[in-house]
Amino acid sequence: MKTKDKIISTAIKLFNLKGTKAISTNHIAKEMGISSGNLYYHFRSKNDIIRSISNKFSSELESVFKIQLDNISDFSNNLTSMFNHFFKIQQSYQFLFLEGVHL
Repeated sequence: MKTKDKIISTAIKLFNLKGTKAISTNHIAKEMGISSGNLYYHFRSKNDIIRSISNKFSSELESVFKIQLDNISDFSNNLTSMFNHFFKIQQSYQFLFLEGVHL
């Protein structure tokens, strides 16, 4: 996994545990065992990290809905599957749902 992807993954984990206000870029770097400079090489700020996470979240949602809607022949099963995937994604990105208005 690339460092940029590891930063995103670590940030999601920490944001879900403690919220975005309690977590700084220094916390993310420390959790990963990298320098703050290395983190800033990939992201300019915490907001840049959050923006990347939001884009990743949107892409995952889009792919779930597109797959399910492309195969509309079995609507009931597809709808159930779509909601199951949605709730898994929602669980992965809890902080976006909890803090979305403030972000």
